[in-house]
Amino acid sequence: MEQNGLLSWVEEILAQGSALSGVSGHEADLSGFLADIWGVYCTESRKDVVGNQFFLKPGKSGANKILLAAHTDEIGLIVTAVDKNGFIRFAPVGGVDARALPAQAVTVHGRSEMTGVICYAPAERRAGKPVPLTHLAVDVGYDREEVLARTRPGDIISFAPEFQTLLNHVCAGKALDNRAGLAALAVCLRELSGRAHAHDVIAVATAQEEVGCRGAATAAFQAQAAVAIAVDVTHAQSPDVKQAAQLGKGPVIARGPNLHPLLTEYMENKARDERIPFQTEVAPRPTGTDARALQLAGAGTPTSLISIPLRYMHTLVETVSAPDVMLTGKLLAAAVTGLSAELEELDFAY
Repeated sequence: MEQNGLLSWVEEILAQGSALSGVSGHEADLSGFLADIWGVYCTESRKDVVGNQFFLKPGKSGANKILLAAHTDEIGLIVTAVDKNGFIRFAPVGGVDARALPAQAVTVHGRSEMTGVICYAPAERRAGKPVPLTHLAVDVGYDREEVLARTRPGDIISFAPEFQTLLNHVCAGKALDNRAGLAALAVCLRELSGRAHAHDVIAVATAQEEVGCRGAATAAFQAQAAVAIAVDVTHAQSPDVKQAAQLGKGPVIARGPNLHPLLTEYMENKARDERIPFQTEVAPRPTGTDARALQLAGAGTPTSLISIPLRYMHTLVETVSAPDVMLTGKLLAAAVTGLSAELEELDFAY
């Protein structure tokens, strides 16, 4: 597939993924989507009790396993109560920014789905300050009895904005953290279908990253891989964020104690070999990604973190560059195919 066609495919994946609901702990709706974009390049797939979804692409020797992990969940809301007037009160699932919520469309996943809008009292707007999350509610248009017949505390609420394709292959929508990572892994698996690689590749769509990287910990324990690479997003420059990665300048390779230095250097060298532009992110503390769980699960796994620049993280207009997503996938494929059966390129002992 020539580059423009590949970019169009990436944009299509982003649009499809953004439209689906997969709030932490409720990722099952993405099963068919993952089968379409990952499963066609793999020989086996399975799910576990946590919500992780595994796909296997066998290598020529199968001497070792390479784990590629991208979380499938998104931030959202959860019903806490229905007040006397039928308005639904809620709490956040994951790092929800209350400033982005007023006047947004949502879907309430109750006994039957309901479309709603997030509302607040006009007096709150006149105060001139961000409305606290505890002062917000969802209006679905029904009275209390009808709402209670359709939903109950503990039901999930997902956001429902429209996906937008901007200029220069830039895309905006909800849940691109981390549907962009899922798209990058789709590019990687597609690339690997035309390349020989020694190691078995286990692609895992991890569950519940937004609430504590839970799926990654159990996935790494199950996989027992020789190498793990987490694929996520990172902050990109925006009007109010200057010291960050740049949109459209390629994937971001993280450096820090959460990431194995030899594997990090290997990823950088592969990017140079393949003439893939990349950026560097310094991570002096445990990263807020699956990498922190992959590194420490079981006896530990040498781990790298490759991120896609993203603007307006944890809002409903998360914005990414499709070329960055494509290049991230190409870098992952190059890294997998560059490793010999004996992993001679790497000596993980410190």
